[in-house]
Amino acid sequence: MAIIPFEFEHDGQKVTGKFNNDISTEQFDRIIKTTINVKGVNDINLDIREYSKLITIEAVTECSAFKPHDLNDWDKLGAKIASKIMKEVMKEYPLFPVLKEMISTVAGTTSYEIKDIQSVLTTSDGQ
Repeated sequence: MAIIPFEFEHDGQKVTGKFNNDISTEQFDRIIKTTINVKGVNDINLDIREYSKLITIEAVTECSAFKPHDLNDWDKLGAKIASKIMKEVMKEYPLFPVLKEMISTVAGTTSYEIKDIQSVLTTSDGQ
């Protein structure tokens, strides 16, 4: 586990924070269960925005823009600043390796490549 700092400018203000690059298995499993539904190799439903949001809320330990681990405080953030924070955190929590592992478990093989996963994804907005 490592604590990773981040910093960026937003509307002329400096936003700083830190996040944990490895949340607990319990937290991670709860987020996966909430945001990803794998019914079969060709039947996957994702809520990518919710995945990113929940991972970010769990991983951030310090932030000048919101109180960490506080969903209500997070929901008060502007969409642009929330996206910038999620972008920083998601560098450490990419979704494709998680999906590859889940699909391999469902399919009983580890031969799936990223291109195979991309071809069967359906997001919560139908794209």
